[in-house]
Amino acid sequence: MKPWYAHNARDLLETRRQGMQPEGPVHVAMDGGAFEGTALYLRPDMPLERMDWRMLVNLDVCLRASPNVPLNRVIETASRIAHARPRALRLHFDDGAELHEVDVGFAIHRERVMEFPAIHEFFWYPVDLSWTSVGHEIQKSLKNKHRPLSTL
Repeated sequence: MKPWYAHNARDLLETRRQGMQPEGPVHVAMDGGAFEGTALYLRPDMPLERMDWRMLVNLDVCLRASPNVPLNRVIETASRIAHARPRALRLHFDDGAELHEVDVGFAIHRERVMEFPAIHEFFWYPVDLSWTSVGHEIQKSLKNKHRPLSTL
């Protein structure tokens, strides 16, 4: 099966192939919106199991969602993006009244040095940064998806 790409992902992929990367985080929007910098858009009808996120390796990524997106889809998208091993992954959940922010985890990328092997791992470690009840529930859902401090 051919992979699917979020809207604008092919532009980012071409930029990465040329050895460049965007300044600032890449925003992955699950329900539209306008963002400064690089933004990828994931439509509700796009199949998560076929989405290709490899262009996000070693980039800062901000996944953005709202109550319009089912929480299980948000959590699954975060997991699939984390498997691409971005440098950092944050989830911003905007319910209209508040912005709930959860730090999903981070990656370590190190090339082989002498006898030490290369390391390319994402550490799944959800932390609620907003200290809200919604942020806490999102953090709990993320922890249920993968054991905290597991590597992807």
